[in-house]
Amino acid sequence: MRLALLTALAALLSTGAAHALSGSITVSGRVVPLPPGEWQLFSSDTDLLTTGSGRSYERGTAMLIQESAGRLTNMVVVTDASTLAGTETNWSVPPVCTRDDTYSRSAESMSSRQQDCMMLAHRVAVPRPAATNDLWLPYWEKVSADPGWEPSAWVTASFREARPNAALTVSYHFSTEAAGFPHQMADWRQSPWHPSHLDDARRAFVERIQAWASAVRPAIREAFATDRATALPAP
Repeated sequence: MRLALLTALAALLSTGAAHALSGSITVSGRVVPLPPGEWQLFSSDTDLLTTGSGRSYERGTAMLIQESAGRLTNMVVVTDASTLAGTETNWSVPPVCTRDDTYSRSAESMSSRQQDCMMLAHRVAVPRPAATNDLWLPYWEKVSADPGWEPSAWVTASFREARPNAALTVSYHFSTEAAGFPHQMADWRQSPWHPSHLDDARRAFVERIQAWASAVRPAIREAFATDRATALPAP
């Protein structure tokens, strides 16, 4: 299944059709709304997993990107899109619901049967890890070939929705350089984007993404509950 999916993706990329995604994408039965503009499906993968009761289900992942002048500007990463047909399971509670080294985090529910969480955090460019999963492999290959393609820092809004027979984890990454901030490589804790180091301009940008995340959270909940996407506004 994975080989067939990657082959189909390669064919899609070669025809240019992958550049026409807009509005939303469906990953393993879960509808994911997208911010405005055209998005390129850069990478995707599917795994067959098993519930505690031995029933199999599909977990899909996907990475979508936007570029400008050969630079990565925005990215949407779906790390868990699961739909269980005719069965239920208990979900582990992901970091989106539990991390405390963030700008903010809101967990309306975080049990094994029901999850509704949102998190805002920063992410910095790091060296390619020794091991990576199939979803991220094309990303690291691109960075290795063109280091300037990747921004030095992101502000990221992540969402987690889960019920007994479905789950979704999606993160919306916004390049700080596309917003006009300088390229500045730094360790995660020493980054000027760390919560303890924010200056007024960076704080204003973080607050802008925070306001956007709070505003679109109902649309993400609705898409998860109804399988119908509402177009997201720009941040």
